Amino acid sequence: MQDLISIIENLESQALGGENSNLGAERAGALSLYLGEPLGNEVEGRSQVVSRDVHDVIEWIKPTVLKQFMSGDQVCSFTPRNFEDTEAADQETEYVNTVILERNPGFSIIYNWLHDGLLQKNGYVKVYWEESEDVTEEPYRGVTDEELLMLAQNPEVEIVEHEAYNDGIGTAHNIRLRITKQLGKVKLVNLPPEEVLVDDNHREVSLLNANFVQHRRMVTISELREMGYEVDDDIGDYETDDSVEHAVRSLYQEESNRENFEPAMRRVMYRETYIRTTEGSEEGIAQLRKVCLVGKEILHDEPCEIIPIACWTPHPMPHRHVGQSEADVVADLQVIKTSQLRNAIDAQALSIHGRWGIDVNKV
Repeated sequence: MQDLISIIENLESQALGGENSNLGAERAGALSLYLGEPLGNEVEGRSQVVSRDVHDVIEWIKPTVLKQFMSGDQVCSFTPRNFEDTEAADQETEYVNTVILERNPGFSIIYNWLHDGLLQKNGYVKVYWEESEDVTEEPYRGVTDEELLMLAQNPEVEIVEHEAYNDGIGTAHNIRLRITKQLGKVKLVNLPPEEVLVDDNHREVSLLNANFVQHRRMVTISELREMGYEVDDDIGDYETDDSVEHAVRSLYQEESNRENFEPAMRRVMYRETYIRTTEGSEEGIAQLRKVCLVGKEILHDEPCEIIPIACWTPHPMPHRHVGQSEADVVADLQVIKTSQLRNAIDAQALSIHGRWGIDVNKV
């Protein structure tokens, strides 16, 4: 296990989006331009207006691209390869569109996915199976012995209150049931680009063939337990997300320091890793594994078939995973227009409110 942890840590240090990558700084710069933040070359007493070209271009493009997905009743469709595939293709089309548009907030997912790509080079959406419980309580009166026995044999039913009485014919029961139903569905979520690390040797936009992909995010100890992990309060070290992208995104310092909160609310970095490795393989052939870690402790390790993260970029670069964003194309124009606007405003201000000097020796 220690060898596997060392392999993952080594890949983390070299990955795109990792601590040693310039990608984070570029994404943070693009986000800052989009938000109209100061450029850093402001002069006190002079105009500090900022042109919003990056914002305007992205917001103009989004509706046009979004229309391609959302203008009809279907986000996507499957085309049969031959006549025998027609019925299966229709079923697949109906199911996938139901999952995206009805069981998930499809419009918001696609909108945010496009926004991330247009602004921060790559947009990511993760797909997974979400399990949950639906718990309800219902009262029943006048239940017979046979009905009570039938209810007691149902694994989804728990009798939380029970009162037996004689109704003049036989024994009857007043009960309250707690009904627990196990539910599951396909879940789609947008991933902030700064939470995704990708093998620096990966040469495709798609992540299906990547040797290393990691989704890292801050969670509480309580959330780890909700995921089904049996963890102690002292697992991992206290951490914060100190990436430059996260700092720019947190406009109002939404996340407070929780170091002094109760132990179960302590935040740690949860790293869901997909890695192709020969570790533990007798044949020496790399296999794809899903490894979940907190600190140096592996919480989950099993073989898997696919990396469930979809990626897109508006301007793909050949043989590279990271493409170019619209912000990359427009950034220099925003800087130039900002300089011109400031000069024009300063010149106008000085022409109206001139600064006059008087030589007292010539008065």
